[in-house]
This record gives sequence, structure tokens and C-alpha cells, in this order.
Amino acid sequence: VEKNFLTKYEGREPLQAVGWEGFWGFLVLSTLLVPMYWIPGTATGGRLENALDAFVQIGNSYVVMAAILGNIVSIGFFNFFGVTVTRTISATTRMVLDSVRTLVIWIFSLMIGWEKFQYMQAIGFPFLVLGMFIYNGSIKIPGLAYPEPEKEETDVKAESWTAESGGGYEENRGRNITLEDVLKSQVGFQLFSKYCKENNSGENIGFWAAIQDYRSITDEERRLRKAQNVMNNYISSHAIHQVNLPAKLRRRIEEQMEVNDADVRHHQHAKPTSTQ
Repeated sequence: VEKNFLTKYEGREPLQAVGWEGFWGFLVLSTLLVPMYWIPGTATGGRLENALDAFVQIGNSYVVMAAILGNIVSIGFFNFFGVTVTRTISATTRMVLDSVRTLVIWIFSLMIGWEKFQYMQAIGFPFLVLGMFIYNGSIKIPGLAYPEPEKEETDVKAESWTAESGGGYEENRGRNITLEDVLKSQVGFQLFSKYCKENNSGENIGFWAAIQDYRSITDEERRLRKAQNVMNNYISSHAIHQVNLPAKLRRRIEEQMEVNDADVRHHQHAKPTSTQ
């Protein structure tokens, strides 16, 4: 599910996804703590969950407070790296790494004496990893039915691009097709965008498209706004989708943008106001 979400919303950064996950988790659990306080249970005061007693314990013990804060930070980093691995590589890789994490914790607990060695754990761990590989289809067992892989969207679009570029493979075989030819085609642009995103360089094709849009604008004020947008998204040192540019070139562009921005403000303030 997480991999499908990250694939569908490609612009979402892992840190943003983890932030929303934490926000909604905090909101839902905080809401559930209210009715849980009034449900009979085994917690202090005969409650199912006694949040008030928990806050008292936190306030009375710096050790408990430090442990909770450390747990929050560690879970945040764990989820961030997990989402990053899922987005960059695959969900299968994340599951394998998660299993390795369990193994490392188990070995560490044995080394410092928190646990005693049990042979059933050593036997069960390989079965856990094997089950994950079978579930994800990495290991296929003869006799079991597996879903047929769907035809890649790239293959379908490649066929469309071949037709759009004029003929099939044999007809285009002798042509020197440049990257510019590919990007001029709508299907070619989509294919190359998909390729860039799969190779973690989607900012490059986004930057190219933004520059083409900038060149097509004739209104001077709109061009300046578009230039500032390109600057904020792709060029500045704090850009969300920063492209790889030489430091001197980046500084020169930033200085030129500051000059242009100052000229625009001066021009707007100098405009005469109409009177009735």
C-alpha cells in the first residue's frame, strides 16, 4: 500500500509522508484515549488506558520522559528511512531490511545479556525471511498459482511513440533521433519523464519543462513570476527539487534574480495612481 501511494503521488517527499503519518496517528490515538479512560480495564484506577496517570508518571520521572522522547525520535528516523527505501528501491527491500533489523537487535540483546539464547528463535528466523520472499514472489514454489505480470505501461507508450514518430522500427532505424526529438513528442516526453523519475533524477526533466514554459511566455510580468518560480523550485540553494549546477553559475543566477526583483519592485512603486 505504501509503495503504491508513493508511486501515485511521486512529488511527496519521505519526510512529508512520515510527518502526515505521525500527525494522523497522534490525532486518532489522542481521540481514542478519551473513551478508553472510561472503559473498565486493568490499568491504574481500573481503566483500560489511564492517560492522566501516564502524564503524572512522566512529570515525576526524568528517566521516563527521556525514554519517551528517545522513542519518538527513533521511531521518526525509522519511519523516514523506511519510506525512503520503499520509494527509492522497493517495498520488498524494506521488508528484508526490517527482518535484518530484528536479527541485529536479537544478537545485540544476547551480547549484553538482555536475553538468553533459545534455539527456536534461530530456527524461526530463516522461516520468517523465507516466508517474506515467497509472499513477494521472489521465490516461486512449483504448483502454486501466481498472477500474470501486467504489461508495462512503458511498453505500451513505446509502441505509441514509434507510431507517432512515423512508422515502425525498420522505418526509423536509419534516423539519428536526438533527445530533442524525443522530448518534442508527447509520448516520448512521458517515457523520458518516467525514466528520469525511476532513476531519481526527475528534477532534471521538471526543470527542462519549466524552462520551456518560461520561454513560451511573452508577458514580461508573467515571465518574471515564472523565473522566480523556477528559481525557488530548481535553482536556489534551498530549492525543493534542486538541479545540479556549478556553484558559480548558481550564485550568478541568484544575484541576477535579486537585481530583477529589485527592478520590478521599483517599477511597481513608480507606477502613477489614477485619480477620479
